[in-house]
Order: sequence, then C-alpha cells, then structure tokens
Amino acid sequence: MFILFLCLFPFSIIYWHHLPINLPSFVTSHISILSDFGRVFLEIMLYFVLYIIFDKFQIKYNLLLKRNNKYSYFIYLTHYLFIMQHMSILNITNSLMVNIILAFSCSILSGIILLYIYEYTKTLFIFFSKHKNSRI
Repeated sequence: MFILFLCLFPFSIIYWHHLPINLPSFVTSHISILSDFGRVFLEIMLYFVLYIIFDKFQIKYNLLLKRNNKYSYFIYLTHYLFIMQHMSILNITNSLMVNIILAFSCSILSGIILLYIYEYTKTLFIFFSKHKNSRI
C-alpha cells in the first residue's frame, strides 16, 4: 500500500499544481486518474498511520477525540467548499501556508455552524411531530 502511495502521489502533485514536467504520453493522458488514485492512497495511508499511533499509545477515550467526533462529519461536509469550489480560498494570498490555515479554519467554523443548524432543525422537527395532532 505504501509503495503504491509513493508511486502515485507525485502524479497528484504534478497534476494539481500544473508543474511543467515532460512525462510520457500514456501518463499525461491518464494523469487525472493517477492523481485521484494517489490521493486515495494518501488517505488510506493516513488512516493506517493514525491507527498505529492510537494503538501504540493506547488512545481510546480521549476528551479531544470525543469532542472532535461530534463535529467531524459536518467538517467533512463543508471542507470541499473552501478548497475546490467557487468559495475556494486557496488563492487569496501568495502564501500557501496562510491559505491552508484559512481554509482549515473556515472548514471547522462552517462545520460547527452546520452542526448547530442541524441540531436546531432536528429539535424543531421533533417538537412539531409530537404536537401535530394537538390544537394550538
């Protein structure tokens, strides 16, 4: 798995950053597919690395992990907006590190806001479903 990651992830960097590197025609015609596979293997490798770290240090019930687990799905739903879509903020400044920090911060904030909107609408739905037969 790690070898596949090492072989495919450089194509992702070349493709997404439009680096002027001469590659064979087969590679250039399929570079987006190679790039996608490279990113998938990166995510799989990150999962295994985190699993090994958590297993080695016996991290099971950490307060930070419990709190993060509450927000993680909503952050996952919103992060793509700030990275690739029309609201992308990766080109605001000339510093890539500042842009990444801004995108990360906006993803977390929008994920937390989305969680609160979800919880509010869920309580409204429960309230109205319990009281739909009663007269007001």
